[in-house]
Amino acid sequence: VVGVKTRKMLGLRVAAGPLARRAGAASLRSVVPISRGPVRSVGVTAVAEAVGRLPVALAAGMRSCGVPTGAAAATAAAAAGAAAAAAAALCDAPGIKEPATGMEFDGSIEGAELRGLGCRYKFGLVKIYAVGIYSSVPSPFTNAGSDEAVCRAVLDSTQPKAVVLKMARGLDSKSLVGALEDAFKPRLSKDGRSMAGWSVFRDSILQQTGSRCEPEDEFYFCCEGDRLSVTLKRKGDLHVSEAVVDKDICWALFDTYLGVEEPEVSPSLKKAVIQHYRQTV
Repeated sequence: VVGVKTRKMLGLRVAAGPLARRAGAASLRSVVPISRGPVRSVGVTAVAEAVGRLPVALAAGMRSCGVPTGAAAATAAAAAGAAAAAAAALCDAPGIKEPATGMEFDGSIEGAELRGLGCRYKFGLVKIYAVGIYSSVPSPFTNAGSDEAVCRAVLDSTQPKAVVLKMARGLDSKSLVGALEDAFKPRLSKDGRSMAGWSVFRDSILQQTGSRCEPEDEFYFCCEGDRLSVTLKRKGDLHVSEAVVDKDICWALFDTYLGVEEPEVSPSLKKAVIQHYRQTV
């Protein structure tokens, strides 16, 4: 889950202290490129390349400050380890394939385990995206009195959880957002619910995708408590939005796929989640 911890890990910065000034701040900043603005981008490939460049850049800076090469090497090794950890933080466990699309999902994300996979269809035939639900609700689920009880336990949990979408085909961004809005509206129109956070959630998707979602784009919608972060992974780059602080948006997102209050949009996903918890009882 790309929560507070991962966003901090991805928000890499190079301090402009004496070492940076002596070695050349521009060359050090080029080691790990970060875009400015509300959405930060970190290239996974760039991070890997940075691991190789860090020893050279830091050693040059250390030598210019009169620090022995051995100390520079040790510092570079520590920095390289931090960069590698940031690149690996998003996904923690070996992959599992969604049957309809063949798209692979990681077994866990920051401690929240994969509980089910499914596919979102249009007209019952066209595969739009593969979708997975991750949850910290433990299995076996000891109170599995009904299918609804299983789904509600995941829906109501405030522990880390995520919905991950992987695009099986290209799609206009407004079409994806429009479909989500159609699913959210009846849920957020219920007593005690509100659409107040919808525009922030919508804009975070549109800002990241531009006009179009590309095949193999991956969306990580990650919730913890009342905070939801939106991360787009595109061609190896991670684009991380600021968190949407709205418990109703988190709730509507998960009910869209679990179908406790309103019909689910991916019956295959809901069935898989229920089977997961039933099989582990």
